[in-house]
Amino acid sequence: MQVDTTLLGLSKQEAKQFPYIASMGVYVFRTDVLLKLLRWSYPSCNDFGSEIIPSAVKDHNVQHPPA
Repeated sequence: MQVDTTLLGLSKQEAKQFPYIASMGVYVFRTDVLLKLLRWSYPSCNDFGSEIIPSAVKDHNVQHPPA
């Protein structure tokens, strides 16, 4: 996604050099659970980190590695 990265504190020159931001993560799902979440539970959600995973916490066994 190309955005105005000066909003993140980059100079105009740095923003021209780095116009993209990304959020990366490794997610492991059982296939049947993932399909159920995407097709039936949260069909209008678009983002794992801010929508699907927080919503799934109340109904599923969601875990993360220790920090």
